[in-house]
Amino acid sequence: SVNIILKYDKKNNLLKTIVEDKGHGMSLKTITDIWLVPATSDKLIRKRSPKGRILQGKKGIGRYAAGILGDLLLVESTDSNLNLSRILVDFDEITNSEFLSDIDILIETGLKGNNSGVIMDITLSEAKESDVLELWDAQQLEKLELELKKLKSPLVKNTEDKFEITLEYKDLPFRNSKNEIIY
Repeated sequence: SVNIILKYDKKNNLLKTIVEDKGHGMSLKTITDIWLVPATSDKLIRKRSPKGRILQGKKGIGRYAAGILGDLLLVESTDSNLNLSRILVDFDEITNSEFLSDIDILIETGLKGNNSGVIMDITLSEAKESDVLELWDAQQLEKLELELKKLKSPLVKNTEDKFEITLEYKDLPFRNSKNEIIY
């Protein structure tokens, strides 16, 4: 399952996009040798997750697209052995660096997690209400909801596919904070 939260903190001018999946997670080696390396062929080779779901994404475009949603990305990943690793990516540093090898990525490891999976917390700081409305107007939210629906296989009966997507809006300027959509 995956839970997506769009949360606006007006008092601190922060817009957070939090994506939490309850999948198999990534080990530190996977994070450093595959996830942080653009255009690997890992998903093309593996094709499916350990539980049989078709792997989404191919060349790491989504990782960089996260930079559109914010200036900081915190990734917390717990692998199947419950080893927890955290990394912090500063997209401003990526923008201001000539080469990816010039970027410092903060990595914290050696921790124990509770359940396997990944949490990606994307923060847009200094987000005024007008910025939030520009990023997430009604049309963009409709497009997001449509794209999320596409992640559920139309070929598998709903009773067979246990994969669930939850989308929550918290304190967005034009959405009810209790608005939750489940696919």
